[in-house]
Amino acid sequence: MRLLKAILISVLIITVFSLAAQERILQKPYSQVILTGRGFVVPSARVILLNTNPTDGEYMVSIFDPETNKTIFSKRTGKPINEEILLSHSGPYYVLVDSELPVVCALKGMTSYPSKEILNIEYSMGGVSAFLLAFLMFQEGRK
Repeated sequence: MRLLKAILISVLIITVFSLAAQERILQKPYSQVILTGRGFVVPSARVILLNTNPTDGEYMVSIFDPETNKTIFSKRTGKPINEEILLSHSGPYYVLVDSELPVVCALKGMTSYPSKEILNIEYSMGGVSAFLLAFLMFQEGRK
């Protein structure tokens, strides 16, 4: 019984410390967008700022998510674009620019956060271990 309590306490402590450490790590500056051939890869879910500077004429910019097979942003305009876009998970994204004249696209990571899957795992592990520990302590107190 003591071993089980020790394991549950350690799981609970590790979960609490990992959440606190994760918050600090996400605030540190690091490479927020890794450029590839026709797209980019982000290391965690984040909000990016898309800036464009067209030379002249109408153009279209799209951001495509190959993991969900969906276009998450698409805009046809003749003016500069300055918009925040939510990237819901880590991984690759593709930027498609349709223009006859050169268009400069710049991506800047604004805020980052852990993905929902990681948070769900951490919260469920911490919650289950806390409830099991409380149950064991309640059972021991009744004896």
